[in-house]
This record gives sequence, C-alpha cells and structure tokens, in this order.
Amino acid sequence: MAYDHMGLISFAIVLVSAFIHGATAADNYTVLDGQGWRVTSQDAYRNWAANKDFEVGDVLIFNFPTNQHDVAEVTKEAFDSCNGTNTISLELNGPARIRLNTSGDHYFICTFNGHCNAGQKLAIRVRSDDDAVSPSRSPTSPPRSTPGSRDTPDNYTVLDSQGWGIPRSPDAYRNWAANKDFEVGDMLIFNFPTQQHDVAEVTKAAFDSCSGTNPISIQRNGPATIRLDSTGNHYFICTFPGHCNAGQKLAITVGSNDDAVSPSGSPSPPRRTPGSALPPQTPGVDGANPSGPSGPTPRNSAQSIAVSSLSIAALMSLAIAFLH
Repeated sequence: MAYDHMGLISFAIVLVSAFIHGATAADNYTVLDGQGWRVTSQDAYRNWAANKDFEVGDVLIFNFPTNQHDVAEVTKEAFDSCNGTNTISLELNGPARIRLNTSGDHYFICTFNGHCNAGQKLAIRVRSDDDAVSPSRSPTSPPRSTPGSRDTPDNYTVLDSQGWGIPRSPDAYRNWAANKDFEVGDMLIFNFPTQQHDVAEVTKAAFDSCSGTNPISIQRNGPATIRLDSTGNHYFICTFPGHCNAGQKLAITVGSNDDAVSPSGSPSPPRRTPGSALPPQTPGVDGANPSGPSGPTPRNSAQSIAVSSLSIAALMSLAIAFLH
C-alpha cells in the first residue's frame, strides 16, 4: 500500500510540474509575421511591435533569405544612425532565432547597405516575468503627435507592399498619398527591381507631360530612398517608356515641422470627401496593426499566477484524495 501511495504522490508531482512548465513557457514571435524580415517602412515594424507583450525568455524569429539580409542587435545610438560596425550580436543566416535574455530596450537592424535607412529596423521593449504592468509598447513608437509637433522623421514605403510600379488603378498613387502627413526630413522608399523601373523627381510641367528629359534627380537602383528636404509640392515619375503615362507617377505635398495643418495629400486633385477614400492607414499610430492580430495575446502576470495557484491546489487535492 505504501508503494501505491508513493506512486500517486509521484504522479501528482509530475502533473504539477508539467502544469507549471506550460504556464511559464516562453513565446515565439515571428517578426512582421508572414511578410518576414525585409526592407519596408519603419512604421510597419513599429506597428507590429506595438501590441506585443515581450518577456525575458521569449524568442524573436527573423525570416529572411541568407545573403540578402542579416539581423544585428545594436545599441540605441547605432540603431538611430543605422550603424552596423560594432554590433552586440550578428546573425548572417536566415531564418534567425534570437532569445530575449534581458529586460529593457532591444534594437535590431539589417546591416546590408541601405536597408536600415530604408526602414529595416526593429525596436522593442522587454519586461521581466515579475513586472506586473500593462503590455509594453515599442520604445520607438510613442503616440503619433499632431501635425507640426513630430520629433523624428517617418519612412513611407510608396504604395506599401505593391511597390513602385505600373499601378493596377490610375488612382492608386493618389489614394496612397491622400492621408499621409509628409514633413521635411521624412523618407520616401521606392521598392522596385533595378533595370525594370527608376524614380525621377521632376517639375510639375514634366510630371503633367510625363517628360523625364531633365529631371531634378534620378535614382536607377532599387530600392531607392529619397529624403524630403524641402516643403511644397514634389513630383516623381518613372522615366521608362510608357510607364508614367500608364500611371506610374506620384505627387505629394510636404509641410514643415512647424506647420499646424491637416495631413497633406496629393496636390492634385483635391482631397476626397469622407466616404470616397480608402480606409485610413496613417503610419505610426500607436497600437495599429495593419496585418491583423498575430502572435500571442498580451499576458497578465497577476491573472496567470492566480490561475496557476488554483490549478496547483486542485491537483494537490486530487492527490490527497487518492491517498485516502
């Protein structure tokens, strides 16, 4: 009979241990979900991280093709300046798995030439298991301020995931620009295959006539990053034969950091009335998640502890009942 009692006690201990392990298991987060670790707007990474509850022990999974990207953990200064010279760690082969071993802010960039400046950078905040706080926001994703009060520039990937190309709709670029708040210092990222497209900044007359003869500037290699250095209207076209006439042209209005105006849209035509626009997709809104919910839901430490305690007590009660 003593052996039966010992067996029941051992069984109860195994059950309790298994439960505790399941309740405290780390989570895996695939960075940017199905899109993977790639060149895109920094807002995409900010929005992805905004509703995540990262804890010590969790794992970040960076999906990328080897020899096309890498992932480096860096200091905040290196993150801000996109400097991959002295990294904390560097993973060259994809997919890369990085375990979050410490609480606090963590910064990741791609060290391939131009990728970080084009937006391939991720900043997150990690809390310890003992922090009974609400889910942490990304350290670089404060709530979007009102126009004219932004402290840091934003990156905008032109036409988002579709990239810079001949659009499916003639209004695609107009609609994309209409709800954007472009300011001096912001970056436009034109994603396109080299030798299939280019991007030229031109005058309004050249924009209207699709003339690429005397551009203000021209970028022939993709992805191309263009900094908005002045206020006013800016016009961009593809100079490949027929592309501009087929709709591959973008016009935007850039405000200064001191302009307290409503978000600027395309200078032509006027902004659409409510109901005719696409759903708002303002970059940088804290908590936005354009790709939908993904990954584990935020964890509540106090609730988890309470549930764990009750369940452990129940299991121990069962073990005692068996003994009697």
